[in-house]
Amino acid sequence: MARITDEMKDMILERRPALIATADASGMPNVSPRFIIDVPSESTLLYGDNFANKSFDNLRQNPRVAVLVADYEEYRGFQFKGTVTHHTEGPYYEAVRRAFQAAGWGEHPVQAVVVHVEEIYSIRPDASSRSRIG
Repeated sequence: MARITDEMKDMILERRPALIATADASGMPNVSPRFIIDVPSESTLLYGDNFANKSFDNLRQNPRVAVLVADYEEYRGFQFKGTVTHHTEGPYYEAVRRAFQAAGWGEHPVQAVVVHVEEIYSIRPDASSRSRIG
């Protein structure tokens, strides 16, 4: 597993929407914004899903995901690639439910999604973005 550094965690938790890229079983892609709620460990990200739409369906068919967190003004950020697990109860779900309530996004998210990060890349516009950094 890849290791999420403190620098990465700080950027993730600044509450910018991350872009979540998924694909269905046939490979048709989808990208949607999501707020990362927490970084529960050095190799996981947690976000909630309030809608059961394309990303929800895609991740049920194909658990592979890419998550982009970026500071567009400074041209920096990270891409996290891995697989997801879905939670409709338990501590991950409760953490998402509390965060959604605090933000005014509703009281009952459809699910909590844990991204198990396997690869990390910089998104700087230079040659360094070609190599894994985690």
